[in-house]
Amino acid sequence: MFIKTNFNDFLNENVSPDITKLIKQTSKEYREENSCTNWDINNGMCDDFAGEIINKMGGYTKTLFELSGDMFFNYRDPEFAKENWDNIIETEYGIWGKNMLDYWGYPPVNINKVNDEINHVWIYYNGKHYDAEAPNGVEKWYDLPLIKKLFNKFK
Repeated sequence: MFIKTNFNDFLNENVSPDITKLIKQTSKEYREENSCTNWDINNGMCDDFAGEIINKMGGYTKTLFELSGDMFFNYRDPEFAKENWDNIIETEYGIWGKNMLDYWGYPPVNINKVNDEINHVWIYYNGKHYDAEAPNGVEKWYDLPLIKKLFNKFK
């Protein structure tokens, strides 16, 4: 008989389901219910999808929460960003949140040329970024397939 020696490991095992399995299962449910693809989930249902995954994981924690593109780049309402963000990088096309970029990483493009919104919500969990197209997670937010495709236009 195997006995757990670390009580915290036992607790974490019971409250932290496998996020990859959960994302794959929930993506399948969304595809069947909405006759859509994972790309479609990320393009219109991503906010609901991220919230549902977080709820199924037991709710928001310090290491489980959602991020969104408009936290990094404000394309539609630059005045809001100027008034509410501490550090900004102003470009011809919008405002970047310098604090967000400094913390989460700068995308591998010239941010001065990005002229389109990053219209996406995704899950951050234990050091990785997840969405319907990236159930295994990626290390950098800009490596999520939807965001990577957007930034490829500006390389």
